[in-house]
Amino acid sequence: MKRLIFAVLCTLSAVVSPVRAQWLLEGLAVCTASENQDGPKILSYGDVAIITWYDNRQGSNDIYAQKIMGNGGILWEIDGVCVCAASGNQGDPQIASDGAGGAIITWWDQRNGNNDIFAQRIDMNGTFLWMRDGVPINLADGNQHLPQVIPDGAGGAVISWVDKRDGDSDIYVQRIGSNGNVRWPLNGVALSTAEHDQYLPRMVPDGSGGAIVVWVDNRDGNNDIYAGGIDASGSVSWVADGVPLCTEGSDQWYPRVTADGSGGAVVAWRDRRRGDYDIYAQRVDAGGSVRWNANGIAVCTGEGGQYYLQVCSDGAGGAIITWDDYRLGNWDIYAQKVNASGGTRWKAGGTEICRAIDNQRSPRIVADGAGGAIITWRDPRLGKFNIYTQKIDRDGITQWDPDGVAVCTELWKQWNPQIASDGAGGAIITWEDYRHFDESGGTDIYATRITHDGNLIAATFLRSYSYRLEMSRIVIEWTLAEAGESMRFVISRAEGAGAGRLLELFEPDIIQHGLSYMFMDDGCANGTSYSYRVEVIDEDGLWFLFETGPVTVPALELTLDQNRPNPFNPSTTITYYLPRDGRVTLDIFDVSGRMIRRLVGGVQERGPQSVTWNGTDCYSRPAASGVYFYRLQAGKQKLARKIILLH
Repeated sequence: MKRLIFAVLCTLSAVVSPVRAQWLLEGLAVCTASENQDGPKILSYGDVAIITWYDNRQGSNDIYAQKIMGNGGILWEIDGVCVCAASGNQGDPQIASDGAGGAIITWWDQRNGNNDIFAQRIDMNGTFLWMRDGVPINLADGNQHLPQVIPDGAGGAVISWVDKRDGDSDIYVQRIGSNGNVRWPLNGVALSTAEHDQYLPRMVPDGSGGAIVVWVDNRDGNNDIYAGGIDASGSVSWVADGVPLCTEGSDQWYPRVTADGSGGAVVAWRDRRRGDYDIYAQRVDAGGSVRWNANGIAVCTGEGGQYYLQVCSDGAGGAIITWDDYRLGNWDIYAQKVNASGGTRWKAGGTEICRAIDNQRSPRIVADGAGGAIITWRDPRLGKFNIYTQKIDRDGITQWDPDGVAVCTELWKQWNPQIASDGAGGAIITWEDYRHFDESGGTDIYATRITHDGNLIAATFLRSYSYRLEMSRIVIEWTLAEAGESMRFVISRAEGAGAGRLLELFEPDIIQHGLSYMFMDDGCANGTSYSYRVEVIDEDGLWFLFETGPVTVPALELTLDQNRPNPFNPSTTITYYLPRDGRVTLDIFDVSGRMIRRLVGGVQERGPQSVTWNGTDCYSRPAASGVYFYRLQAGKQKLARKIILLH
């Protein structure tokens, strides 16, 4: 049996360089704070990822971020650094590289009553480089929403959004420098203010500090697809209000775009010109001229409809497009490659990525760096939504397990996967996770890494771990694959979700049986949630092992126990339990209702309490034999019991 010390960590955690892989099967916990964490977005520098999300742990939606090393080591503050906690709600964070290992994050923000657009830059160490809670990108009248962000190639970013300052929805753009100063006119440059609404913007860099923006446009009464260019100085570089990419009858919707590597872009969208939604695409060059057929080329016109699509570059001027497809009566995942000349390269109608039972939806895609792509999606084949992924090579041949590799099949469901390259032919995937929903009532953010050959990276050192409530104590168990002689464990505890915040000093017992370990926390208060972080100290230093979700010890009511012994002589003990801190009195009364002794009077902490009565009155005189009553009052609650004194 080893005697170890609970480590006391400060609220601003130091960066610890991990020495072993920390990824776990079923995902690494990026954030398990209380309430909901939603809407993750991810960028990567090789195998290092930065993830941002909106977070309700403080009662309103704020913006948080976390950085993960290629081996799964969490680098910034536990449960993420707070990017913005201004008043009101913040939401829909988007993220782009700053070119120096950090990120620029933008979001819509209600601190001023309307929806405005704000942004923040965070460096590789988790330090904010601009003003606290972000700098304003647009403070015009009306509501602004659906921000998008891309790097400008000089440490800053170009940000676009939907803007209602003039009543209708228009498209505006702004550039912000690496120092946090806006580079273009205050409140942004109007890229399109045509009649009626423009919305759902998406954009890519033009390679020269500017951007190409695509959007849905209702100026002619139908939803069409338009694009506009803006150069590094903030001048509209194509025609005013944008170039039409598709104005075919009926609706076009949900545009997605990737750079073509030559200053232009490939754009794909949902298209109803044939009745059901199909997938069409168009290429626009650096000068704003369309390069393929008028109103686009057909990527897929299968029966039943094709819906949520995503697109990435094929590395050769074309694109790989993926979508969910209803041609067989269930939603499946398909993909197609379109070359730089607008020709489809794979199986007619698209290559099957997943045709498992039930409905697969909402694919996300990233280029694999070799002319192919990795695709992830949410998948209910096991009776609940989980996360699956598949790789397809440059020739349209799937590379991993038929119908995809299971990324996470944990309890409840996983939702909204996002994907980034790991720089080595694999990917880093993040998602919203409901595995602790019945414990904490909220969603969390998890992530995993999959290699180029379809293997999930997981720490072989940690084989398994579990945690549970037993009566009023919390038990944590884990099993390792190996254990060095100098290895010790460090366990930190916090109230609520996210271990490592408000900690006490303990000397816990770690019970060891071979390579299995158990820790039991008997110091838990009723009505309180706890989470734990388990780390290891060995010859390489301190490194992360795992972190639990919150475990709640059920609350108890105010209780008053029968004194022991009873009857008594010369003294007896009275025990009681306080569910919360507060002022408490405990008095002795005779049968006529006259108070003869106050045993407790003052503020006490929640938890079990006890007091002894030696059978004397308030003047220290022995009380007569007989029946008495003792009464406990805590707040507005009162409890009483009978007590017998015998001489």
